[in-house]
Amino acid sequence: MLGKGEAGPSCCCSSERDFRMLVFPDGGRAGVVGLEVILAEMAAAGRPVVAETAEEIVKRLAKRNYIAAGSRRQYSDLLLKEYQTYAASHGGSRPDDKSPTGRGV
Repeated sequence: MLGKGEAGPSCCCSSERDFRMLVFPDGGRAGVVGLEVILAEMAAAGRPVVAETAEEIVKRLAKRNYIAAGSRRQYSDLLLKEYQTYAASHGGSRPDDKSPTGRGV
């Protein structure tokens, strides 16, 4: 057991550097790991900013993060916006339609 102020073994895990706090429209928050890698993979694959891509991001994110079944739609909506921002800042895809969520509504 470590005493106060002792640092213990260190790890340079990429997951520690790939932590993001998501903020939902209702003010709810959720910390996730691995999102940056997933967004980069989606962009590298040329995935468009559409609902199907958001659903794939949620599916991949759920492998390392708990996402309640009843929250998947909220995650999908938020992650689509996150991906849109990521893709735009990395020269990637634009939404196929004019809606802010890419869902056509």
